[in-house]
Amino acid sequence: MYINIGLGLLILFFVLLTLATVLLTLLGQEKINKKKLLSELDYMRRAYNEVEAQSKLLADTNLNFQRIQKELDKKLKALNTLYKITQTISNTFETDKILESLELEDIEELNFEKLAFFIFDESGKEVKIKKFTGYGDEEPQIPANAIDSIFSLKSPIYVGSNVHMPEGLKPLAEKLNLTSMIIVPLQIRDKNIGIMTIGNTKTYQKPSESDIEILSLLANQLVQSIENASLYEQLWKSYQDLEERVKERTRELEEANKELQKMDQVKTEFVSAVAHELRTPLTSIKGYATILSSGRLGKLKSEQEERLNRINKHSNELVNLINNLLDISRIKAGKTIMAIESVNLKDVVKDTEELISPQAEEARIEFRVRFDTDINSIMADKIQLERVLVNLLSNALKFTPQLGQIGLNISSEKDFVKFEVYDTGAGIEEKDIDKIFNEFFRADNAVNREKKGTGLGLSLVKQIVEAHSGEIWVESKLNKGSHFYFKLPINRKEKK
Repeated sequence: MYINIGLGLLILFFVLLTLATVLLTLLGQEKINKKKLLSELDYMRRAYNEVEAQSKLLADTNLNFQRIQKELDKKLKALNTLYKITQTISNTFETDKILESLELEDIEELNFEKLAFFIFDESGKEVKIKKFTGYGDEEPQIPANAIDSIFSLKSPIYVGSNVHMPEGLKPLAEKLNLTSMIIVPLQIRDKNIGIMTIGNTKTYQKPSESDIEILSLLANQLVQSIENASLYEQLWKSYQDLEERVKERTRELEEANKELQKMDQVKTEFVSAVAHELRTPLTSIKGYATILSSGRLGKLKSEQEERLNRINKHSNELVNLINNLLDISRIKAGKTIMAIESVNLKDVVKDTEELISPQAEEARIEFRVRFDTDINSIMADKIQLERVLVNLLSNALKFTPQLGQIGLNISSEKDFVKFEVYDTGAGIEEKDIDKIFNEFFRADNAVNREKKGTGLGLSLVKQIVEAHSGEIWVESKLNKGSHFYFKLPINRKEKK
C-alpha cells in the first residue's frame, strides 16, 4: 500500500515538473500574462514542497512498518519455539524427558547461545535438578555467594554487561560464562525454588518486554511440568507400595485362610469322631432304659418311671445332637449325596404343616402358609428340604410368644423357588446376624437363656441349602421378628 502511494506522488511530481517546463517555454511568448505565470509558478513550488514532505513521511512510515513487521516475525518465531517445547513437555511425566526437550536449536531460535536451569532442594543449599544447553560437557556450578541474591529475586531481570551487573550476581555470570543474560526465578506457590538463566557470551541488543515474558512463560511451564512429574512419581510410588502391601496382606490372608481351613477340617473330623464314639454308649443307655421302662425286670415305682422318662428324653436330645453333628460333618466333607429328584412342592408343604400346625395350636400361635407360585415341582432332596423347613419353623415357634404369628411363603424368582419363614418374635440383634449360621452359636437373649439348645440347627440348614446349590440369608430387627429366606434352583441336578 505504501509503495503505491509513493509511486502516485512521484508521478504527480513529474507531472508538475512537466507543467513548469511548458510554462517556462511559453514565457517568451507575448500572449502569456507574466503576472499570471508567476502565480502559477508559486503554486507549483508549494505543491512540490508538499509532495516532498509527504514523501519523507511515507519513508518514515515504511521504516516503522518494517521494524514492527520484524518485531512481529521475531515474536511469532519465539512463540512457535515455545509452543514446540511446551507440546513436548506436556506429554510426559518424566523429569528427565522434560529437561531433554530444551534443545540447543530451540535456544538459538530464541536468539540466545546458552541456557542453565537449576532447582534446589528443600534446604535451598543443594541443587537437585539441573539442565545445561549450549555448554557442551561443561557443567557450571552455582557459587554459594550468589544463592541469597538468587532467592531474593521476585521477577525476571535482564543483565546487559558486567559493568552494570548487580554485585551479588557477578559470581553467577562468571561461573556461567555469560556477559549478558536474562535471569528468571522459578517459583511454586510464590516460593523461589531455583532459577533459569539464558544468555550470550557477547553483549547484544537489550531484549524487549515480550522476550522476557515469553521466557517467563517457558520457565513457568517447565516448573509446573516438573512439579506434576514429581507428584505423579510420588503417586505412582505410593500406588506401587500400596499394591505390594495389598499383595503381601493377601498372601498373609490366604495363608491364614488355609490354616483356618485346616483347623476347621481338624475340628470337623474331631467332632465326627467324638459323635461316633458317643453313639455306642448312648445306644446302650437307651436300650437299658427301654428295658427298664417296659417292666420286664419288675414293676416300677412312679419315681423310678419319672427318672427313666427323663433318661429317655435327654437320650433323644443327645441322639439328635449327634445326628446333627454327623450330618454337618458329612455334608462339609462331601460324603453326603443329596437324593435329587422331582419333588412336589405342595406335598412338602402339606407334610410340614402336619408336623408344625399341632405345635403352633398348642403354643397358641397363628401359623399361615401362602403358596404364591405356578411352579409345582422342584429338583431337590425331599427329606432334606422338609428338614430345612421344619427346623426354621421350629425356631420361629421357639422365639414367638403366645398370640404371635409365624408363616411360610413360597414364591418364584427367575430360575429359583424362594422360601420365606417369618415370625413376630424376639428378633435378632444386628451384631449377631452374621454369626447366626455358625456352628454352636446361640444369641444371648432371654429365650435362649430359658430354653436349651445346641446351636447346630441353623448351621445344618445352611449346609443343606448350599448342598442344593442354593443360598440362605436372614433379615431381622430386635423385638420385631425375623425373616429367613432361602432360594433353591428349580432344575438343579445331582452332580456326578
